[in-house]
Amino acid sequence: MLRRTIEIGSPARLQVKLSQLVVHRDDEEHRIPFEDIGFLILDHPQITCSQSVFRYCADHNVALVVTNEKHLPASLLLSLDAHSTQGKIMRMQATTPKEQQHHLWQQIVKAKITAQAMTLSATHGIDNARLLRLAKTVQPDDKSNHEGQAARIYFKLQFGNDFKRDQNGKTNVNILLNYGYSIIRTACARALMGAGLHPAFGLHHHNQYNVFCLVDDIVEPLRPMVDKCVTELSEAESFNGLDRTAKSRLLELLADSVLINKRQLPLMSALGIYCSSLRKALEKRKGGRLAIPTATK
Repeated sequence: MLRRTIEIGSPARLQVKLSQLVVHRDDEEHRIPFEDIGFLILDHPQITCSQSVFRYCADHNVALVVTNEKHLPASLLLSLDAHSTQGKIMRMQATTPKEQQHHLWQQIVKAKITAQAMTLSATHGIDNARLLRLAKTVQPDDKSNHEGQAARIYFKLQFGNDFKRDQNGKTNVNILLNYGYSIIRTACARALMGAGLHPAFGLHHHNQYNVFCLVDDIVEPLRPMVDKCVTELSEAESFNGLDRTAKSRLLELLADSVLINKRQLPLMSALGIYCSSLRKALEKRKGGRLAIPTATK
């Protein structure tokens, strides 16, 4: 069953009754079983929660997201006990051979550049042979930085020659990209913990101040899905930045169909398979193939 994404964007009081999330808003009361929730997003400063809400979210592997004043995810609560052998797997992650890390990162970069080429074709009808050549010739650990070369080609074709990627979100397109990337990043973090993998042990990203290095690795091939969605939103006549319509569509990406292991599944379900394939690859201690979701449209 595909778990739901619950976003609360107005003043509310949250508590737990009979293993259900109870949302009190104005004179209304809504109840949702925790086992039906995948993500709980709190997007208003006047939301209060009982301590039980946090505990039940952890017990049911619900990713609890709190946003900032820009409505972008600012904090994330994940379960530390989402897998029965998590401690064993974490110790394995800490001793992953460098050669294997480089091999897995090579697969991720290939998949990302290929997805960028597919997105250009789907949104603008551009068949970019150079991107496909870069994807085919990625080396272990991407030693020649094909990822960076592809990005310089891709973003100008996707969003225009004047576009500049800005993580601080100073333009409407960047604001939407940041929101969409954050949603997918959160979903990846939840899936990693569910597979028993700790998000701090990266394959390529190794920033001592970043506890989500592995998340930032595995999210890369999924970013073009956000890019495609943002392109479609920004080209609509009714485009008005990060409004309710845009937020709803970006949240719906988690339910969009993707192809993985020759099956079509919602992205949220496919992420579990993706992260499990990473765990199995790491357990081999050498080589291993990743099952990476790809867009179906």
